[in-house]
Amino acid sequence: MTRFLRSQNFRDVLDIVGLLVGTICLAGAVLCLCVAPDILAAIADDHPVAMARQHLLAGR
Repeated sequence: MTRFLRSQNFRDVLDIVGLLVGTICLAGAVLCLCVAPDILAAIADDHPVAMARQHLLAGR
């Protein structure tokens, strides 16, 4: 078992797994940067303070 853990094949597999995990995390971060502003804007539009301000400005 110790011999397998020290083998080059095992280290190569760990490198590939690390590359895949890193790629998935990077893709998730980019997706969050692209989608988060739209989600936050939608939440802000439905906020009671924003709705009251729109109602007040519409009455003027």
